[in-house]
Amino acid sequence: MIKPLHQFSFIFLWLAAESSYSRLTTGDYPMPRYFFHVLDSRALIDTEGTELAGLDEAHEMAIRSAGSILKAEGVAFWNGGQWRMSVADECGEICFTLNFSVEKDGE
Repeated sequence: MIKPLHQFSFIFLWLAAESSYSRLTTGDYPMPRYFFHVLDSRALIDTEGTELAGLDEAHEMAIRSAGSILKAEGVAFWNGGQWRMSVADECGEICFTLNFSVEKDGE
């Protein structure tokens, strides 16, 4: 059973704030925009995206964002939580997906 995530809409605000450092490190060159979609029992689609220097920075942002979500979810995640984060480029193509679930031995 997929359990809904609680309190992670702040992640999209955090992503927007974090993306500002990319512009400082790459100058005024156009940067690709990545969209961080979080899917559990519902779909939270990132409609604004985040400008990042490239795929390596998108990997880093996804890991940090997922860590923040797991931290916010706390012990509730261990009650059978399951969700994923799919990161798409500006064309809507999925670049990669991170999957998170709990499988308890003996159950």
